[in-house]
Amino acid sequence: MAQPVTEKRYLKTSTAMAAALIATLATPLNAQESTADGGVFTMLGRLVFGAGSERVAIDVPQAVTVLNQDDFDREQATTVGDVLERIPGVSTVGSESPWGESFNIRGIGSGGSADEPRIVMLIDGVGKYYEQYRLGSLFTEPEFFKRVEVLRGPSSSTLYGSGAIAGVIAMETKDASDFLEGDDTFAARQRLQFTGNGNGRLSSTILAFAPNDSFEALLGYNYRTSDIVEGGDGQLLTGTEGTSRAFIAKGTLRFGDANEHSLEASVVRNTSFVNDQVYNLVDATTTVGHG
Repeated sequence: MAQPVTEKRYLKTSTAMAAALIATLATPLNAQESTADGGVFTMLGRLVFGAGSERVAIDVPQAVTVLNQDDFDREQATTVGDVLERIPGVSTVGSESPWGESFNIRGIGSGGSADEPRIVMLIDGVGKYYEQYRLGSLFTEPEFFKRVEVLRGPSSSTLYGSGAIAGVIAMETKDASDFLEGDDTFAARQRLQFTGNGNGRLSSTILAFAPNDSFEALLGYNYRTSDIVEGGDGQLLTGTEGTSRAFIAKGTLRFGDANEHSLEASVVRNTSFVNDQVYNLVDATTTVGHG
């Protein structure tokens, strides 16, 4: 009669162990649900806005990279190319001068001819159509940008047309709301930077204003200057001595129920003065001269 009792006790012990195991396995699930209800989120990836609709980067069926303000701050970039060249398959063409540069995506894009038939460049959703002969296709100040999306490969043509055979570089300028916190209606930021090589100096001034939830405006002015820069081999790099002045004005008006509609206007202007500039910055195969 002792044997059934032993078996009964064994079954009870097994049942208790199974119940404890089930409770242990169920705990993370319950905790996950409770943390979700409590507002804790899980980072799935950066959102991509230029892929036809807003999507998480890992869900976009093509090679895409999203860079944000943290990436710009980490690189202490003097040009947009300083950040973009960190992306696999993307490089600057020829010089990396702040006075103008061109880009190459997966081997497509050259300095001898315009990038426009190969790479689509957008600033706040508007196509950038300007190319200066052998000096580059992008002349702008990286301090004004908070986000860059790079779509690589010819599949971008389905969204942006035949000009995107190499890909798309979509840049987004900063907004006043990026500098305002809480109920603040006005904010000012002054940034100073010094570079030892070439005695580079940067002064960046931003003014942000938002009197209410329906309107905000931003004004920015950048002054960047540098003496001639020394290369890694000890040689002085011609065309690196100069000054640039950049200006941005941007306003956003929101309207409709819950302000779901908006109108946005922005102006970005860049003026450069370079000493002994090389007229061929982007194509190393030929040399035109100096000026």
